[in-house]
Amino acid sequence: MLLSACGGGSSADDPTPTGASSPQDSTATTVGATITTQAAAGERWAEIDGWETTGATNFYAGSAGERLLGVAVDDTPQAASAVRIFEQTDGSWVESADLVELGLPLVAGNPPPGLLAGELAIGGDASVAVVAILIRPLPGVSADGALVDLWLAIDDGSGWTLAGPAETGIDQRVQGAKAFRFSSVAGVAAANGTVHVVFEGQWWEPYRTGGADFAVATRSSDGSWTTFAATEQDTGVGRMEPWSVAVSPGGALMAAGRGSLGQDSGIRLWGSADGVSWQPGPVLNDASGAFVTVAALAATESGFLLAVTADLVGASRYTLLWHSADGISWQPAALPPWAEGERLADLAAVGEQFVAIDSAGSLWTSTDGTSWEALSGPTGAGARGGVLVALGDRLALVGETAGHITPG
Repeated sequence: MLLSACGGGSSADDPTPTGASSPQDSTATTVGATITTQAAAGERWAEIDGWETTGATNFYAGSAGERLLGVAVDDTPQAASAVRIFEQTDGSWVESADLVELGLPLVAGNPPPGLLAGELAIGGDASVAVVAILIRPLPGVSADGALVDLWLAIDDGSGWTLAGPAETGIDQRVQGAKAFRFSSVAGVAAANGTVHVVFEGQWWEPYRTGGADFAVATRSSDGSWTTFAATEQDTGVGRMEPWSVAVSPGGALMAAGRGSLGQDSGIRLWGSADGVSWQPGPVLNDASGAFVTVAALAATESGFLLAVTADLVGASRYTLLWHSADGISWQPAALPPWAEGERLADLAAVGEQFVAIDSAGSLWTSTDGTSWEALSGPTGAGARGGVLVALGDRLALVGETAGHITPG
């Protein structure tokens, strides 16, 4: 199972970010080999280990600045799962933390309270790395009505620590008449030491719940946490099931997800210039009337690029791209000139470039999200089906078996 830092990483035929869980499906998927390339060149390669060397049942990958991180989950029925953080060092995956040993309350049982809820997201920047973990609520410990509990592994440069609801204050307790309950995590984005964890959830009152919608937990550089949550009842603009989040080099954020049915059906967007105040954005639809879902979202200095999978009854799935310079006005963008029948498999932002990989494993690069050029890269099974992870000015294509990396 894999997850890129900004929620990307879906296969061409499955719009769910690989290693993340959509509201409809909490099962992630494993992919091919682990490869890394410099986006500007991508011509020289050295072999590195695939994640199978960690011995994990499931594996999630992401980045914090130039660090390539992985979370290995040994998902054994009737047992408390092991959850370990790894980092790629000199071509190998090196374990840096065991979260159960740090206090992650995974408990065996049937049904097992405390079991990992199939929800993990990795993100960060040069100053902080964060792994957001959702586990099933613990009777007598979790807030009433909690669907999951949020635990956060954080490395500020002095090693990994673990923070649960009591430490962060994000315990979903009822504040006044109602509270917001998290149900799934869409991704983690960070800039200048500030971290944003984007969720789907719902308003909760005893014996009553509201519609699913959008929430953000934000950690400032001083370590304090705040939350923002809104539903269609609050905004009147339709609900949203967030799937991906990206932050621009200037610190602007954009979250994208599936909108509610009816006139608000399609891709719904929320944006924030500072990570504090969030505003609902437009609804994007395919003119053909296809059912659209978010495949990936990335950001460079030129703006945001959104990749969407369109599913039209009686036709093959296909890819759509939208670009926005400001996160407010969106225009359709041209696809890379891949072979007929190919689709976008994943998307990332590396420096000033967007990089895409198609379902055949070919790499493409663009500075504006519209004009694309072929990018040198690995071929064959080593490139096909991988998940792109941006590492500063480099790019990782992460998978299961053997892999490659370009010199830094």
